[in-house]
Amino acid sequence: MADKNLSVEDILEEYTHKSSVKKPQEDVDIDSLLDGAGHAHTQPTKTEVIEDVLEIGDNSFVFDPGEDFTTEGGAADAGEGAAEKSAAAEKTAETVPDETIRHGSGTSQGTQALEETLSKPKPSKPVQEDIPKPPAGMPEIRAVTGRNADDVIMQGLLKLKSERGTQKPAQKKVAPVNRASINDIDLGIEKKVIPSTEVGLDENATEEERLAYLNSKRRERVKEFIAESEDESKPEKDSVADFESFDQAKEMADSIAFLKSSLVVRLCVLLVLGIVSAYMALATDSGLALIPLLTQPTSYVFANVLLGLVAAFVSYTVLSVGVKKLFTLKADSDSLAAVTVIFSLVSAIALLSDTELVQMKLSHVYVSVAIIGLLVNTMGKLLIVTRTERNFRYISGGYSKYAAMHIDDEDVAARFTKGALTDFPSLSTSRKTEFVNDFIKNSYSADLTDAFSKIYVPVAAGIAIIVGVITAFICPEGVTETSDRALYALSCAAGTMAVCSAMGMMLVTNIPLAKASKKYLQSSAVMLGYSAVDKFADTNSVLADAVDLFPDGMVDIINLKPVKKVPIEDGIIYAASLCCQTESILRSAFYKMIKGKTEMLYPVESYIYEDGLGLSGWIENKRVLFGNRALMESHSIEGVPSLEKEAGYAKGDSLVYLSIGGSLAMIFVVKIKPSVSVSRALRQLEKEKITVILRSVDSLLSITRLSELFGVSPNTFKLLPFRYHADYDAQTSYVAQMSSPMIYSGRFASLAMLLIGAKRLQRSAMVGVGIQALSALLGVVLAVIFAFTGSFGGVLTGSFVIIYNAVWAAVTAITQSAART
Repeated sequence: MADKNLSVEDILEEYTHKSSVKKPQEDVDIDSLLDGAGHAHTQPTKTEVIEDVLEIGDNSFVFDPGEDFTTEGGAADAGEGAAEKSAAAEKTAETVPDETIRHGSGTSQGTQALEETLSKPKPSKPVQEDIPKPPAGMPEIRAVTGRNADDVIMQGLLKLKSERGTQKPAQKKVAPVNRASINDIDLGIEKKVIPSTEVGLDENATEEERLAYLNSKRRERVKEFIAESEDESKPEKDSVADFESFDQAKEMADSIAFLKSSLVVRLCVLLVLGIVSAYMALATDSGLALIPLLTQPTSYVFANVLLGLVAAFVSYTVLSVGVKKLFTLKADSDSLAAVTVIFSLVSAIALLSDTELVQMKLSHVYVSVAIIGLLVNTMGKLLIVTRTERNFRYISGGYSKYAAMHIDDEDVAARFTKGALTDFPSLSTSRKTEFVNDFIKNSYSADLTDAFSKIYVPVAAGIAIIVGVITAFICPEGVTETSDRALYALSCAAGTMAVCSAMGMMLVTNIPLAKASKKYLQSSAVMLGYSAVDKFADTNSVLADAVDLFPDGMVDIINLKPVKKVPIEDGIIYAASLCCQTESILRSAFYKMIKGKTEMLYPVESYIYEDGLGLSGWIENKRVLFGNRALMESHSIEGVPSLEKEAGYAKGDSLVYLSIGGSLAMIFVVKIKPSVSVSRALRQLEKEKITVILRSVDSLLSITRLSELFGVSPNTFKLLPFRYHADYDAQTSYVAQMSSPMIYSGRFASLAMLLIGAKRLQRSAMVGVGIQALSALLGVVLAVIFAFTGSFGGVLTGSFVIIYNAVWAAVTAITQSAART
């Protein structure tokens, strides 16, 4: 019987229509109608339709409201006959055994089944069974049979319809509420109306004009995503705390340029002061030519004090910040320079009261060392600002930006790297973004030297004070008076701090970062500051898409072979639709084949990637398979060529099969070439023991195939299972803005270069800090030894300390310049 879901009204309408065209004298054979109801292409009769709606089990029933029918003519007679038969059926219901009820297939249906059941003789021993009666108020269900059963059923339905259509008692009317007019309500939507985004470009505009227009629109769109918090402290007027929107680009660039110019001025002043003071110290200790006025001890000391005060004034920010951080237990490289200046100036000013020890060359002035320390400090800061200015041009430009990020969720990192690492996972990846937050914060971030100085500066200052106390009691023979002992002790303390100043500390990280900045910009990548090293130096795995390993032109479809009578155009469109939707490495190849007309592609209803086999998706209500031979065999696709023919088709390249609607439709011959830059990057990642976790939906790519293609170990790769692809999308999806110390243009080689650079910079920084720490340690040993022997002033002269620090600073600069980045 056809499956029809019709309402009562539909049945009545159809019945009325058919009854109007039927002759009144015509007899209807219900059984013959029921027998012919299952034939296809046959118009259903009214009995068939009624049974479709009211059939319970294998029999037809209607709900009897328990009232007599009042129809006239044949309908009333039929009703009486039906009532008599119903009464007879009720009397014999108790005596009918259970086995007379029909079960399963092979039994008759409808009215015929009821008549056969009622016509059977009563059993000799009726079954004593209590038949439950329907509850009060429930309509009685009874069988309706006979010649005019159709009319009886229809009369019942008409009565049900009339009862349903009776009017309900009127309810109490509720007075309407007066509503305010829409014009009287302030909706506050003036600022919420979405502006028109229609591209106002001339169709004949050049490519450069289109690109410039799109970049400007991109900046306007990004500004809408950047929310300004009212709780954040606002920067002072005419100053920029950090780069927060593209509107601040000019202001930020001017601020960086002004800072750079002020540092250049400071550098020039300190350079002159340093040269003059250093020459004075060398001339005094070695007998070089010196103007007669400066040969006098008082004039010499006064000149050094004056030079030192000028240097301190020029570098007052270094002194103020350095001292503040020292007393807050956050000492850094500025604190090291500031403490050296303070010790040397205090000692020199004290020696102005009595220059006899200077004349006897028992005490020395170390102001020149402090000035040179400020000079090197300024050089380091100038490297930072120059690097920041260079990076800002990229950050504020309209370039494509991908922000490197570290996956901090340990569970996600563990799932992605499971089976690929033997160590705790440190997984890095990237997100596409439009705006980079915390630019200044990352550019001026603390580095390894600041962490070293945090402990070293208080220790060095304490050692200098201890040496001063020791030398107050262990003095040369010429120092006898208390005042002379005090002056000698101050001089020794200043000398100890000067020899331990480690003035090359500011060059340890800033020389490699400046060198790396120039190198990375050539590959459209930037490393803002040492915070990138802190965040990414421990990376042992990187999450990427297989598409990133194959730039445009590296994957190409070189041949097609239709298998069935499927138009080549249809096969290409089906395959292109699936590949473009799923981010396959064949996307660019199909894009070229369809000439960029993506409107030709079909929408993909759903898809899955069967790991190692290929794609299975639904397009236009057809199942489309796109993968290797194993995928076709697993889905029982016929027509797959033999291995010999497959090798003949491939000729050393790769094959991909396309199946549409369960039939093999086309074979694609794909040629894959390795990119030189990607191959180099993968080999470097292998040396740094960084595993590449790849998301792939291509049967062409296996770990063995990738290993052979790029010439690296199979342990370099892990293919991410399809069940984790949703997690991959969550970790790498686009965000309008984010904070990151490493930005690049989206090329995999650039990301690999940044990660490898972070590791190399960490190693070079450790070497540089080690060199400076060694110089400081050796200086402490020399100071303590000569202090206990009473020969401090005779050995640790101003010129000796200058040469000592200059040599160690030069060694540090050369080492860091030669370090790989």
